Formats: sequence, C-alpha cells, structure tokens
Amino acid sequence: MVSNDELLLTPYPYQQEAVNCLLENETVSDRSLLVMASGLGKTLTLAFYLKEKLKENSRLRVLFLCHNNDILEQCRDEFARVLDPDITYGLFHGTEKEFKEVTILFASLQTMRDWKDGFFQSEFDLII
Repeated sequence: MVSNDELLLTPYPYQQEAVNCLLENETVSDRSLLVMASGLGKTLTLAFYLKEKLKENSRLRVLFLCHNNDILEQCRDEFARVLDPDITYGLFHGTEKEFKEVTILFASLQTMRDWKDGFFQSEFDLII
C-alpha cells in the first residue's frame, strides 16, 4: 500500500519559481497576480504556494473563489494531493455550504456574493 507521503507531489522547477515569486512579492505588496499558460498547472502551483504559507502559519484561513462548481471540486481534490492530510476543506456553492471550521473554503462567486454578509470582513487571511 502507498503511504500518503508517497502520494504528495513536488513542483516542477517553473512552478517552484512561480511560488518563490509569489512569496517574494508578499514583502512589497498584499496582492499578486499569477499568469501561466493553459496546462502548466496553475492550480497545483497555488497548492504548492499554500503549502509554504501553511508552514509559516498553520492557522491560515483561505478563500478560493471560482465561477464554476466543477472547477471548485477539481481544485479541492488537487489541493488535497499536495497539502497535508490534516488540512480541512469546505465547499460553498448551491446547496453545499460546508464552511465552518475549514482551512480552505472553495466557494462560487455567485454564492459568496449572495452570502457576503454571513462572513466577517477579516474572516479570510488569503483570497485566491
């Protein structure tokens, strides 16, 4: 049987460079823009970035916004492949509203727009 550690992924050099750039940019700005061509692994790159951020602060709470529920679920699954098994995930769209006590909340833009008053302005440390 394969252990969880063996299933965890490592970034390609260009993904690690992007992660390093994101981390470095934090020293001068509270906003970043990641641009990568299709198929190069933006989702995994963000997961690798979050892995570094969670090492710095294990109490980090993240909001991941997207316009499509299927993409949200795919991203959650990709993040789970990279991040530690004790990270908790929630889905917040349509009829699924698992948002209490989760590390990363994967939410649709539409549902967050309708529920924005249900969250504190400072609820999330990082928004993707």
